[in-house]
Amino acid sequence: MAIVSMVGGTAEIDRIGLASAFELARKLAQPLTVLSALPDAGAALVYVTSPYMVGLGAGAITQVEQAQRNLVAEWQGLYDALAGEYPDVAANFAHQTQLTERAATQSAVLAEAMVFPRPAGCAGHVLSAAFEAVLMNDRLPVILAGTSAYKNGLAVVAWDGSPQVARAVRMHLPVIKSANGVIIAQNEDDLKPGDQGPATSVGALQDWFANHGVEAETAAVTGPIGAGLLSLCETHEADLLVAGAFGHSRAGEFLFGGASRSLLTAETAPALALSH
Repeated sequence: MAIVSMVGGTAEIDRIGLASAFELARKLAQPLTVLSALPDAGAALVYVTSPYMVGLGAGAITQVEQAQRNLVAEWQGLYDALAGEYPDVAANFAHQTQLTERAATQSAVLAEAMVFPRPAGCAGHVLSAAFEAVLMNDRLPVILAGTSAYKNGLAVVAWDGSPQVARAVRMHLPVIKSANGVIIAQNEDDLKPGDQGPATSVGALQDWFANHGVEAETAAVTGPIGAGLLSLCETHEADLLVAGAFGHSRAGEFLFGGASRSLLTAETAPALALSH
């Protein structure tokens, strides 16, 4: 078991994600793998009958390969700098020559936590396909880094008794247990008429946490659920928000519901521990 953190964007954004992953690895006493993945540049070569076109294609591939080497060197340098700040974390940098989504799904299967940089949760980012593949297709848990580095503070659980949130809680239990305090948040007005019952109550989850050695407080959320959760996290200076990802994917486009989308696109937000 290990923490896996994917890189694939700008150094500034990737640094926040990596710093969060290093903090999680230290808190959970788990090894960390920093993963980069780029497709084989040669696979893009189109074979045609014209020798000129073949030569032009080969030259283009050489340029792409050099650009990829530059990117990997940049990510390696970012990793080296952070590894020096966390000498107590058993970490390694790994680069794979394959599609990012394939590398991500293979690495996420037994990961204690799969960490993505924040923009990966929005369509169009270089890692959005990998994020989508892990969360929406394989239904494995992911953590989107917050807008600032994770500091092992408070965890807020957005609880409505749904299977999505239940999976997020179960799959991220080690991360939740490592937090410096847990708050179960619920907006009763947001519950669907047929969903209210003993299992959806905050008390039920509070008891479940207690059975796993976690003392959790409760808090009510009012108004729009996304804005209410973000406000609660800001008030309590939470570093982690555990929630369900509601919606589905289609041809690489995220079609999340209103609450999920507001959490993914917020300008200021804690790390998001998600499951679909």
